[in-house]
Amino acid sequence: MLLDRFAQQWLPLKYAAKFLGCAQTEAQQQLATAGVSSRFVGRGGSGTFMYRRGDVERVFYEQQGGTQLSCF
Repeated sequence: MLLDRFAQQWLPLKYAAKFLGCAQTEAQQQLATAGVSSRFVGRGGSGTFMYRRGDVERVFYEQQGGTQLSCF
């Protein structure tokens, strides 16, 4: 239940890029290529794109060959 809620959390592009381990422009391109939807928050050029955490994690795990991290 809690993990489902985290998956719905919106992350700014800056944090999505850190999670993916690349520059913001590259992260934006990777997410767009993967078909991940985004929303723009802000006005004019001063805003940022936001992505769902679950979508960012899915793209990350797909890049890693489908393996997920485990606590155990």
